[in-house]
Amino acid sequence: MKKVLTVLLAIAVVFTFSFGSTVAFAATDEVKDTVNALKDASVSVQGTIDSDADAYKKALQIDDDGYVIAAKGDLTANSEDLGGKITKAIMEARVDKVAEDAKNAFDAEVKKVQQKVEAGQAPSGLELTVSSAKSFVNTMFAGGVGADGNTNVKFHEVNFNSIFTDSVTVLKAKDYAAAGTAEVIVNQYKADKDALADLIASYKADADKYSDNTSDKEYKANDPLVDDADKGKHAGTLLKVGADGALDTSGTDSTYKVSDLTGETTTMSTKQFVKNFMDYQAKVLDAIDVTGTKETLNGINYIKMVKTVVEDVMKGHKIGTGTENYYVEAVPTKAETTGEGLTTDKNRAIREVKAELNAAVVKIETALDKELTAEKKKSKPDNAVVRNLQEALNDLNAQVTALEEYITTAVNYAKSSGEVDNVKAGLTAGSIVGDYYVLSIKPILDLAQTTISYTEFSKNDGAQAVLKAAKKIGENVVELKKEADLVKAQLEVNGLGYYDPAILADNLEDATKSLYQSKGGAFPTSATALAGMLTKAKNMLNDGNELTLVLNKYRYTEYIKGNEVSSWVPADKNGNDLTYTNASNKKAWNKYDAERKVTADEEVVVMNNHKVNDQNDVVDLYDKTQSAAVKALVDETEKAIKEAKTLAEVKAIFVAAHDKYEDIDTTIDHLSNWAKSKAIGKEYDKQSYDKQLEEYINYVNAKVDFSDDYYFGSNAKQEILAKARDLMFEAYSKDELAAKFDEAKAMIDKVPTKTEVKNAKKAVEDAINALPTTVALTDKDAIVKAADALDDYKDLLGANKPSINNETKLVSAKTNYEKVAADELTDAYRALKNKTITIDDEAAVEALRALYDAYEDFYKDYCVDDNIKSTVGEGFWTGSALTDANVEKLEDDLSDAKVFRAKELMIKIPANPALANKADVEAARAYYDSLELSEQLQVVGTQAYKAFLDAEEALGLNTNLSVKELKITASSTAKKGSITVKWTVKGDAAAVDGYEIWKSKKHSSGYKKAFTTKKQTYKNTKGLKKGTRYYYKVRAYKMVDGKKITSDWSNKARRVAK
Repeated sequence: MKKVLTVLLAIAVVFTFSFGSTVAFAATDEVKDTVNALKDASVSVQGTIDSDADAYKKALQIDDDGYVIAAKGDLTANSEDLGGKITKAIMEARVDKVAEDAKNAFDAEVKKVQQKVEAGQAPSGLELTVSSAKSFVNTMFAGGVGADGNTNVKFHEVNFNSIFTDSVTVLKAKDYAAAGTAEVIVNQYKADKDALADLIASYKADADKYSDNTSDKEYKANDPLVDDADKGKHAGTLLKVGADGALDTSGTDSTYKVSDLTGETTTMSTKQFVKNFMDYQAKVLDAIDVTGTKETLNGINYIKMVKTVVEDVMKGHKIGTGTENYYVEAVPTKAETTGEGLTTDKNRAIREVKAELNAAVVKIETALDKELTAEKKKSKPDNAVVRNLQEALNDLNAQVTALEEYITTAVNYAKSSGEVDNVKAGLTAGSIVGDYYVLSIKPILDLAQTTISYTEFSKNDGAQAVLKAAKKIGENVVELKKEADLVKAQLEVNGLGYYDPAILADNLEDATKSLYQSKGGAFPTSATALAGMLTKAKNMLNDGNELTLVLNKYRYTEYIKGNEVSSWVPADKNGNDLTYTNASNKKAWNKYDAERKVTADEEVVVMNNHKVNDQNDVVDLYDKTQSAAVKALVDETEKAIKEAKTLAEVKAIFVAAHDKYEDIDTTIDHLSNWAKSKAIGKEYDKQSYDKQLEEYINYVNAKVDFSDDYYFGSNAKQEILAKARDLMFEAYSKDELAAKFDEAKAMIDKVPTKTEVKNAKKAVEDAINALPTTVALTDKDAIVKAADALDDYKDLLGANKPSINNETKLVSAKTNYEKVAADELTDAYRALKNKTITIDDEAAVEALRALYDAYEDFYKDYCVDDNIKSTVGEGFWTGSALTDANVEKLEDDLSDAKVFRAKELMIKIPANPALANKADVEAARAYYDSLELSEQLQVVGTQAYKAFLDAEEALGLNTNLSVKELKITASSTAKKGSITVKWTVKGDAAAVDGYEIWKSKKHSSGYKKAFTTKKQTYKNTKGLKKGTRYYYKVRAYKMVDGKKITSDWSNKARRVAK
């Protein structure tokens, strides 16, 4: 029986298995077809959603500015009318996103149905057929039930087929919450803000397009930029930044006053205005980007206001209708104030002035001619009157021609359209032009408006005087040019070796201009005064080339070292005077160690207003890296300027250096670049680094618990975050942020534990304990090291870390060191203060300077007792402590002694030196070369120096310089059996002993000396092979004390032998 049951069971299993397999196979085909049909229907519906979205987009009505003003349904979101507020691009992007989300959501619903079918649990109403599947999906699209068979399928409370029948869903929040801010508002705000930030940044980046010279155009604080003389003023609100840094929307200054646009109260050049204007508008933009206005319609409106202001001011605004009925002149570019626009203005001004002149001259000429005719008709004419009238009429044409030439030149000297207007006024009305006057034709114009007679015409400073003056000025210009040619010829024949054509050209240009412009008073017309102007102009030519070169080297080096030079500023690469001031209010570069006072708390908005400097703090103008860059730039530029041989070279060196200098950010620039609208702040915000830092701190805290084995109080995370922000703030470009973020995370990973803090504490205390009780000068390094270690310890994270137990000993050591250093400095000063300083005191004065600077450095960083400094020098006895000025006085005395010594060495050389005097001449040269530029300047223009140069020339010294500076240009020609090489020499060819000609068959190698000659030509007839190309190069040489001094090689002259 048992066996039978087993067999029956086996049969039943086989039967069941076989039957079940047959049924499952049949069902799988139906299910598969149904599932595929569901999928196809879903794809079809998704296509319909895309079509609905396209139809919605096509129905959008767009205004001329690209904003949506109407759509399907009402453009209202949470009671906010979005009509005209959202651009077509933003709206279409939102529609595309809604469509994509809807398609994904619908597909997800269909997939739930597919899963039910595959599980054999098809929803009610769905049969396992293709047609039923399509019908079921279409019903879902229309709001029918889905996979659960009960709940209607919706897309955030809307049937899928109704999403784009109106604008409700399109204008919902990002997560489709009805009460949230519409995503289009958020996106529009971000797009507008980013676009405006980029626009502001682009204008600032292009600041070099605008003139930095206030004589071209200036912007005064109270100047209105909207011309409202007879036009409607700008109707919008002018947004500002309040004293607290918050947005101020209360202002309605409809004239765009400069101070309200820039936050500045000083007069600015166009370039300065553009920079300040953009910086201030960037601050306004940042002030908008805060809770309350950020990502709101109000915020969008405010951004539009700022954009309107920026574009109105920079591009200008033409008069329109309604609220557009106002005029703003565009900020002129440099090209417009000094380029083609300037040329147009000059030509127009010249024509206008000449027209006024000629109209007046015609009247005068007619009147004088009538007066002459009347006099001649008399039976007894006055011969003197006849002669005067005849001469006046005869001279008139030449005088008017000269005056027209004067007008043309005077106007063309103007550097800006503004100056053109001033020159025109000076010519016609006699008014001052900046800091000079021009010859005015006002007496001629005035005479033409009255009864004209020779008596009136010939009055002192009258019309005739102006005409004669113009002719004399033209003659003076000719004479000045002749004088320049004479000076040039003299310099070339006397062999002084320091002639610089660029300097003479500059001097001639300045001297010529001085004949057209009168400084210090109205332009004179008397012959005596005009002769005096010519004499001064000639003297300008004779300043001496080397004197001018040394003077300019001195000026440029002082400027880059942060010292203002009286009545002088250099020009930038565009020829504009650099008139801005540094942190010390000097017209010069900033010093690498300059400081600045913080006028208001400085915070980084993108770091949740993380404070980096407190109001009234005195901080460095440059951070460490930037300070080192400025110092290195000054050092290398000063060295290059001192070695320069020509003024043109000096100027080129400075211009190149100045471009580099302007690229070095100050701490003010650095903070500005962290604004939300600037590159670094924008990138920091975009990458959400602040949020990432907080998350990483929470992540590390979850692992180690900062409240456990650390010296933190209740604000551990805030303290660590502040430290991390400080590290991030060290980034000077957006490209540095990622690396700084890694540094910040590494710092968070290595927050010191209690054990590590205790070890650091012990190391500091050990360093302090090692300090001697009785401090000597030699203990400075140990004291500084211990003090720095204490500062580093205090900078360690952990608000509750233990204090250093023996800090009072360090304070005592610093105090005692300062005392002994003060005594050392006092002794060094008192040893010199009452002496007549000579060159023998040079080492002592230099040692005093080193001691003083070292003492000041220690005082700045480590002083604990201000009273000690007051005793330095004579302070203990007189109450007047030693200052930098006292040390400078001794340095000046030493400088005077060195200048005297240089002159003394030169004066002692006899007028006709012999070979026996050679060593004395060389010693004088060496001593002069060792002087600073300010000292050389006191020597180079003196008679002693000129006599010294004659002595060098007489002994054949210093000729090595003139030989080295020769520029040789070679050329060649070929005839049958010969190649002739010729060369020209630029420089003092009289200084050379001869020329070497070297020859090769290769361009860059294989040269051998072929010939030596004193001529400037060489005919090669030997060693030539027909068809072979030969290369020749030439150099000059001179033998000095058995040593050959040579010039640079010429270019390579090449020729194929015939």
